[in-house]
Amino acid sequence: RKDFKMLNQWIKKKKEPKEPTTFEEAVKLVAASLTEEAASDPRFHFSGGMQIRNSLGLWNKEGVLYKHMQERFGLGHADDTGMLITNAARALNKGEEYNPWIDVERCKKHWEQYGVNPATGLLYGE
Repeated sequence: RKDFKMLNQWIKKKKEPKEPTTFEEAVKLVAASLTEEAASDPRFHFSGGMQIRNSLGLWNKEGVLYKHMQERFGLGHADDTGMLITNAARALNKGEEYNPWIDVERCKKHWEQYGVNPATGLLYGE
């Protein structure tokens, strides 16, 4: 699709040896190729968002970026951390401020209502 062309180019560029290890590095990498057109498309979450999560290794519990996001924000689910990175990248491209803690609190409330620890994905007490 034309609207995901830039994102697909980013995925190809992602084969570079340097992978982001911090939130800020991930945001800059994503922002460099993410167009507002692609990010605002309702299908983005299931295509571009998934590519970002997978390419950044946000599912890899042993990965440096995964551990950084878990320690810094208390979130371990790749959908949550990928959303933080994507929202920050969009804000960066627009020249806007982004406060990740608003989204962090929303994610934590979501998981906690089901008795799930948002940092580990495990039920409390497991």
